[in-house]
Amino acid sequence: MSTKFNRDQIHAGAREDLATCLGIEPEEIELDARFFHDLGGESIDLLDFGFRSERRYGIRSPFQRLTGGEGWQFDEQGQVAESTLVRLQTEFPQIDWPVRLAGISLESFRDLLTIELMVELLYFAQFENAQSGVNH
Repeated sequence: MSTKFNRDQIHAGAREDLATCLGIEPEEIELDARFFHDLGGESIDLLDFGFRSERRYGIRSPFQRLTGGEGWQFDEQGQVAESTLVRLQTEFPQIDWPVRLAGISLESFRDLLTIELMVELLYFAQFENAQSGVNH
């Protein structure tokens, strides 16, 4: 049975790994920072971070599931379309998507991807991996 990490442990490791990926100081990485907009991350950096998370925690990266699939659809007001919300709730049922998305206008998933959300996704992914028998 693999070790489970709490959110603080995942956040601490994420700060170190993100600092390495992005070439910035760990102190610059706050929970409310947006990966793409605030920290200057790019898609390749997210992929690199996912690989680092897998090595550090033995957690299969959930980020491709968040960013891939059928894509993100938005309405005219920048709200996530119902089809996207259903997909998110199916893929990541532990996240309260209606609350997380309430009242914010988005142009893409990049507007939503905060360090806090990344930590949450990794935290819950460790339990999914354990249930599916993923071993690292």
